[in-house]
Amino acid sequence: MLIHFIGICGVAMSALAVAFEKAGHSVTGSDAGFFPPISTMLKDRRINFYPGWHPEKMGNPDIVVISNSVSSHNPEWLAAQERGIPTFSYPELVKKYLLGNNSIVCAGTYGKTTTSALLAWILTKAHLEPNYLFGGLALGNFDSAKISPDKKAKYSVVEGDEYLTSRLDQRPKFAHYSPTHLLLTSIIWDHADLYPTEKSYEEAFKNLVKMVPDSGLIVASENVEKIVTLLNCQIVKYGNGKENDYSYGSVQQTKNGIKFDILHDRQTYHISSPMLGDYQAENITGCFAMAHTLGISTEQITSAIASFAGLRRRLEKRYEGDITVFDDIGHSPAKAKSVL
Repeated sequence: MLIHFIGICGVAMSALAVAFEKAGHSVTGSDAGFFPPISTMLKDRRINFYPGWHPEKMGNPDIVVISNSVSSHNPEWLAAQERGIPTFSYPELVKKYLLGNNSIVCAGTYGKTTTSALLAWILTKAHLEPNYLFGGLALGNFDSAKISPDKKAKYSVVEGDEYLTSRLDQRPKFAHYSPTHLLLTSIIWDHADLYPTEKSYEEAFKNLVKMVPDSGLIVASENVEKIVTLLNCQIVKYGNGKENDYSYGSVQQTKNGIKFDILHDRQTYHISSPMLGDYQAENITGCFAMAHTLGISTEQITSAIASFAGLRRRLEKRYEGDITVFDDIGHSPAKAKSVL
């Protein structure tokens, strides 16, 4: 299958393009401009892409995928309509080709990229072979998306973005993902261009939790308790309060990462992560709760957490080593250890 991506340089769009290429499909793309690290990644995979919108360069794709920045006046989109080529937004593409029988969606105002990436890593390390997609670039050798080439996956992990699907579809992206399992991290009014009131923003998440079937599971932060009340599905709560099903505490952070404890069912689990920032304890606890409730062993979960390096541009270590420090008059240099 030949797939053409209009707006290929977005993080999620490029991740899907690479995932389809690795699954054995031919991929091309176009965009207004290209910059590292996305352009480098596409070149490394030898994906053919070009700047601007040129229908004559599209070839004859079997399907066309549009980013949420593509308008109804885009020449390539218009050409696809004229030729009768099936056209998908990337959430529609995810729904058709990536979602597993168990659709795990990570959503919230903050934390959704980290939790979806970490959960995908945990399930991968537990040999559950999930399909997945998250809108970030992971540190280390871990792709941002994966699609099974020959069978429907048992599990999928997808970042559930509340922003619009496309200019042609004003629904939130997560409206397409049919969650059987939902990790809900936070709800704080955002994207005022799409949600003009706090109520309208919360309503989108209320609609999301209603999509979870009675046989499904919601792992919810203590901060979103009012959103998940009066639901019939299983609800597992996490946070730093002792009343939660999974609670965290004793957080310590150094330049090498964080350490803390998770308490569940009178058992204490010691967690070590190379990610920086004490706020990551909450994200990690949510992932621990979801993975543990899925039946993954605590040994596999803690081992995977310890080996997950995190995401680029999230308190990423850019330099570590000796630097030269001068006093205020420019002499007497000294060596100091520093992490920037």
